[in-house]
Amino acid sequence: MLEKKIVVSWLVLALANSISAEYNVNGVCTVVTDGLRIGSIDSCQRYYTCNNGVATPYDCPSGSSFSKDVQDCVAESEFQCTLNLSNPCTGADGTFVQKSGTCNGWIYCKNGKEAGSGSCANNLIFSDGVCKFGSCSTVATALTSNFTTICQIMKNNKYFGSTKQCGKWQVCRNNKLVTGFCKDGLAYDVKTGSCVLEADYECAQVTGITIQPDVESYGTCTTDGNIKATSICSDYLKCENNVWKSYSCSTNYYYDITTETCVLRSNAKTYDCDRCQFSKSQFVNAVDTTCRKYLVCENGVKKSVNTCADGYYFDETAEACIKGTGTDSAAANNACYVA
Repeated sequence: MLEKKIVVSWLVLALANSISAEYNVNGVCTVVTDGLRIGSIDSCQRYYTCNNGVATPYDCPSGSSFSKDVQDCVAESEFQCTLNLSNPCTGADGTFVQKSGTCNGWIYCKNGKEAGSGSCANNLIFSDGVCKFGSCSTVATALTSNFTTICQIMKNNKYFGSTKQCGKWQVCRNNKLVTGFCKDGLAYDVKTGSCVLEADYECAQVTGITIQPDVESYGTCTTDGNIKATSICSDYLKCENNVWKSYSCSTNYYYDITTETCVLRSNAKTYDCDRCQFSKSQFVNAVDTTCRKYLVCENGVKKSVNTCADGYYFDETAEACIKGTGTDSAAANNACYVA
């Protein structure tokens, strides 16, 4: 009994401020301005403050809930929480219970209400009220069951960036996602919330990680086996059990939209994506029906877009603008293909 009390006390002290596995909160913080507060899909009282791409968790006082639009805690009588989460603390007082859908998540209950939560350290699971070594086959389901749109946790009318595309901006209007792109040669700066010169911006937010539900970006998934390209040249989605699952081709391979398979980068026909990926060249073809556009690459990442003059097309092998039309090299230049 004494050993259990010591472990429980350690849980409270070491884990009370840990971030739960509800969604990639740090990932979201990389695409927003510093100081923004984002909500939780796990608790109406919890919120996170973003600074330098890192999320710090906080909990509202008892009797209040976090409002993403007010950006503060609001009395429960003045704010309707829409998470509709079942109460795992019903009938529990002064005890720890397992967080549904996780192997290492825990919730501390007091007087039938959640008073704190957290996760066990790596390689530990939460079982019988304590963190301990063991195995668990439970798969976290919070992302698909509770997280249906990023606008659940994002302040309305607040612009933010994308982890998939440098020039993409997003904003929630009346809790509905609206997206757009900066003009050619410009990138979206998450620090200033504006479009800036692409050549002067590092675009560190483009990590390729998924921070929002796939249904939000790619539509619903209803037919198992359906495959869809993404904004990353090497990645694709496959519909499995009505959920989009993300897959990646091997290094130097892109997802080809005509064969729906992974093929060598140089042979792949793609939608508009960063074809600097896996390339060691400084200049590569952009996806363009005229074959005139090309990308300027740095360490395999697009830095800017340029266009050859009229009467010239870009040849990736030569890394130069060649006199002629795009049709002169279309057979060998798969970036000129547009479905």
